[in-house]
Amino acid sequence: FWYKHGQVPEELEWDPYTYPGLIPLKNIVQLDIKEGPIFLRLWKYYIYSFDKKRVVPLILLDSNHPSNKEYFRKLTGQLYRSDNAWWKIIQRAILGIGGMKAIKSLGYTTHRYHLNEGHAAFAILEKYMGLRDKNDLDQIRNNFIFTCHTPVAAGHDRFSISDVGNVLQSQYVEAAEKFGKENPFSGEINLTFMALNNCNKVNAVAQKHGEVMRLQFPHYAQKIQAITNGVHTYTWASESFQKLFNKYKTTIGDWEKDPRFLENVRKLSGDQKFRKDLFEAHQVNKKNL
Repeated sequence: FWYKHGQVPEELEWDPYTYPGLIPLKNIVQLDIKEGPIFLRLWKYYIYSFDKKRVVPLILLDSNHPSNKEYFRKLTGQLYRSDNAWWKIIQRAILGIGGMKAIKSLGYTTHRYHLNEGHAAFAILEKYMGLRDKNDLDQIRNNFIFTCHTPVAAGHDRFSISDVGNVLQSQYVEAAEKFGKENPFSGEINLTFMALNNCNKVNAVAQKHGEVMRLQFPHYAQKIQAITNGVHTYTWASESFQKLFNKYKTTIGDWEKDPRFLENVRKLSGDQKFRKDLFEAHQVNKKNL
């Protein structure tokens, strides 16, 4: 018997053309690294609100393009490969630098960029490259927001400057050194510090995590806010609970339109009928599970 320990990346055959609603775009963006250009094809997928009246476009970047070298085509085939610094740096460059190029290619008017974890921090470098006045760093810091998700050291990307120099072109390496060192004498680029240093807003994903982050990064303690991760209530709530909330809508309110109305279930805490219906809604979920 062979047992796996920890996360082991595996190849997966998947045809994007079989996925409903995933649209291939004509846009191709070019990411220039030391070994030559990487061409990234863009795909779009729409994330709708529950009432289908609003939509957010999700843009995906794909290196499986015929113009790329054979080994470049596999760069977006899997996430979080941890055994190869070269691979990790290029993936971060695709996400951060390529992501910014994708937004520009599609003509979106964007005033705020949210870095969801440090993996996308190279977006700051691309924004810096586009500055007419390289001293106008407030233009960067006012545009970026950073959410840190993990207190675990392995979740914070660190790369030696020499490894970054083997991948990115010299002007990006210089910018990475300018923005991403933990201290002036460090030989590493830390993407978490790059985000902490250059984002106007920083938040943790729970109140307790906020406390931990302030201990981890004491120099940024005043800057770190804490929020509690939310969910898309309408798709998160099971069918049995949706029916329950709707049955007591006169007390709860229009929770589908504004999930904050769910706080009103407290008014029903002493209602024996509601408590029985709540119990039965749980039983339906357990049966389905």
